[in-house]
Amino acid sequence: MPGSVLSLLLAAATLAPLVQGGALQPPWRLVTLPKQTLPVTRYTAEVVDGREALRIEARGSYGNLVHELPPGEAPKTLRWAWRITQPNPAIDLRTKAGDDVPVRVCASFDLPLDRVPFVERQLLRLARAKTGEQLPAATLCWVWGHAEAPGALLPNAYTRRVRYVVLRNAQHASGRWFEESRDIAADFQRAFGDESATLPPLTALIVAGDADSIASPEDVERALSKVRVQKGHKVERAKIKGANHFYVDKREELLGVCEEYLVRRLDEAENRLRLEAGESIDADVVEDDDDFEE
Repeated sequence: MPGSVLSLLLAAATLAPLVQGGALQPPWRLVTLPKQTLPVTRYTAEVVDGREALRIEARGSYGNLVHELPPGEAPKTLRWAWRITQPNPAIDLRTKAGDDVPVRVCASFDLPLDRVPFVERQLLRLARAKTGEQLPAATLCWVWGHAEAPGALLPNAYTRRVRYVVLRNAQHASGRWFEESRDIAADFQRAFGDESATLPPLTALIVAGDADSIASPEDVERALSKVRVQKGHKVERAKIKGANHFYVDKREELLGVCEEYLVRRLDEAENRLRLEAGESIDADVVEDDDDFEE
């Protein structure tokens, strides 16, 4: 069964486990976008390799699992195990079009607004007013990327209020479990130390996987199957193995495919015009012969 699998342990006795007894445990709850039209990411409690785990299946979807924290009940360390069996080669966390994360574990913080740069502060206020939600001023995510190097620190492509620490990438997507242990304060200082010298109150933990920016090969094939013929015209397609939405390192191959298609179609059009012209000439010759006989 495809998808990401995560088993999360929280180093604080007051926090609820993510999965227990084959079910998602409260107060973990599913949170989606306001007026969301995308499908919701599927989260399923399972036993995988003898451990209770959460399976995350994202296909053109979005949705987060959130555990809100009362004041003073913050863990100092997060420990979890995760694995991925199907990486998506189109992921590029540095771009908006490629900003899909197959699985991430996040912590949001109540960073005082006066620590946030002016322009971002105003944008955050507008977002809070529009959504009616007290959106966090700082969110730190430990993510499973694709080509990004483990240890890389990246801002979210949409907002610097969210910052990523890449822990794993496509090279690790073998179905093997990887154990993680993160010092929340140390990682926060690395990510947001330019804005705060101390650790703000931790307000929530978030677990998520999304695929709302990128279409998987299976989704593309499904869409193509519906448009192979449009108004009498055949729609052709070609696959370029290993290419993402931007054809990074595959542009020469893309140009070669396009050139082959254009040359072939131009040859077909030229041959068709020659045939049509030949039929016209033959008709003129027949008419001339008839006039000569008369």
